[in-house]
Amino acid sequence: MQTYKISSKTDVAKLCGAILAALRTDGRVALVAVGPRAMAKAVQGLALARGHMLAVSTDIAVFPAFQYLRLDDGSSVRAVRFAVKEVPVEER
Repeated sequence: MQTYKISSKTDVAKLCGAILAALRTDGRVALVAVGPRAMAKAVQGLALARGHMLAVSTDIAVFPAFQYLRLDDGSSVRAVRFAVKEVPVEER
């Protein structure tokens, strides 16, 4: 599974493209974001990717979870990990 580290400077359109490419090849992808702006960018990228997926009758399921990352200096920070997988669209 491809994992992307998201920052506050991440380009949402490029992130959307990366999510779509990973879903096409593997059917799943993970995003890791530290901080509120990075989390906002991740959610924007997911929303944009979902719109593109719905256009081709496929949806995504997102599973958020907290994760601790160890830094080089030995300290750790809490991040949010979004596990994403491709799912069929349910008829409503």
